[in-house]
Amino acid sequence: MTTVAPSAPLVSTQPVSPHGLAGFFCEVTGSPVAFPNCLACAQSARNKGCPLTAPVVDVIMSGIRPSDLANQLAAEHGAEIGFSVTELLHCPRRKRLEEDHTWYEKPDGLYRMTRGSAVHDYLSRWSGGLKESRLSWTFKFLGRIVTLSGMPDLVELRPDGIFITDYKVTENPPRDKATWICSGCNTAVKKSGSKFLCPNCGEIARSAAYRTVETAQARSSHVMQINLYGLLIEKNLRQATAALGAIGSPPIFGGEVLYLPPTLPMRCPVSYNREATMAFLKQSLKALLSPDLPPILAEDDEGKWECGFCPLADVCASV
Repeated sequence: MTTVAPSAPLVSTQPVSPHGLAGFFCEVTGSPVAFPNCLACAQSARNKGCPLTAPVVDVIMSGIRPSDLANQLAAEHGAEIGFSVTELLHCPRRKRLEEDHTWYEKPDGLYRMTRGSAVHDYLSRWSGGLKESRLSWTFKFLGRIVTLSGMPDLVELRPDGIFITDYKVTENPPRDKATWICSGCNTAVKKSGSKFLCPNCGEIARSAAYRTVETAQARSSHVMQINLYGLLIEKNLRQATAALGAIGSPPIFGGEVLYLPPTLPMRCPVSYNREATMAFLKQSLKALLSPDLPPILAEDDEGKWECGFCPLADVCASV
């Protein structure tokens, strides 16, 4: 059998911009390749081992939002700086590093985002509610004029008030959590095979333990995303209620995260907590507006797992 060496990219792989997401790590060579060069290579069909065809590369490229989109929206509202809801939910240190560095990403992550966008577009065909309507709020914080912007997937008027739905395309939705409890001391028991070990009572019989099930909950970052959207709707209540055909000023009821795995959807309800949302917003903005680079995420931070996939991990560790 003849082995054919992978072809090199057709043109230069030098970054096309001084900072921002510049391209892929090539699926064939592992080298950084600028987006236009990747597309040209895919169109040539020279690398038969590459999973990315030209239409896939083109759709991925067209779906990437400008890294300064939030700042563009801020400028339109007379603000100095802008942040999107999704930017506030991720590592503030990475956000700051992105402003001064160029990076490349593996295609699989961007491909998953493209699949998610396709599902969002399909669901947006439903005729009810407000779908992907961009909202913004401009305010002063720490002496700066800031614009917060966001685009909820779906906003509806329900009997209890305004209801927000956010879609999450995933193969790993939240799951119910089962816990075994010792009947003697009401302490969580470690189950290993057919054995039940209580930290207080030692090994106990199966009949001395009972099982509780905690219903799957929306992930905390997704809960805050719904709440930040709720805050934006509150700040644009007149326009939102008019668009929804509401009478008066309905309350922000909350919403749900609709997880969309390959099987059936999973609905996780979310309550609107204005006080907690404002506290989160202030904490996030303090980190992002500080003259000092935000610290590396703590080991117990829910978003710490992202560090293992961060394209700026080496930069982060060196500054």
